[in-house]
Amino acid sequence: MRFFSFDGEIFDTHATEEQAREAAAAALADAQDRAGDGWPEWVGNICWGPITERVVLTREVGRDVPDREEQPLHVRSTLARFDIYQEYELLPVKP
Repeated sequence: MRFFSFDGEIFDTHATEEQAREAAAAALADAQDRAGDGWPEWVGNICWGPITERVVLTREVGRDVPDREEQPLHVRSTLARFDIYQEYELLPVKP
């Protein structure tokens, strides 16, 4: 299982629970060091935990795209400018 930490500004991933918790604790210590004139606004966003799902590319299909320059102007503006169609899904992370 993978873990994450968020220090209020940067999301990071970790191999162990301990690493993620230490990163969050370090972020809290940093916020405390900056709290001389009040706590930073982002301190409440510091967190860590297990990554249970992740976005994964599940389908990729090439498609025929007509030559845009050969199409009438009103059609050119509606043609996609890519030749690969991709789909992504949130899927459980494998241990």
